[in-house]
Amino acid sequence: MSPFTSAFLDNPSLFDPRTSAGMLSHKNHSYSLFAIVTHIGDSSGAGHYISYVRRNQNKWYRCDDHQIKEVHYGDVVMTEAYLLFYQLTQLRLK
Repeated sequence: MSPFTSAFLDNPSLFDPRTSAGMLSHKNHSYSLFAIVTHIGDSSGAGHYISYVRRNQNKWYRCDDHQIKEVHYGDVVMTEAYLLFYQLTQLRLK
């Protein structure tokens, strides 16, 4: 496991499976990954954040402060994700 992920909850009282279960019931929806945030550093209080964003025609861009450049998809999937962002691509109504 990376230092920024955990297999357990620090405060289990914050997670109530009865309230979050409703959010998981949308099995007919389809999502696609459109952004990743990575963290470089020793702790969440210190270090540097870099974003990878997918734009039109599945081109990926690395956003590092004021520098934005196109990158290969292979570079994106090799990063260690800190946050993942998804967008709804298909809404299927019952």
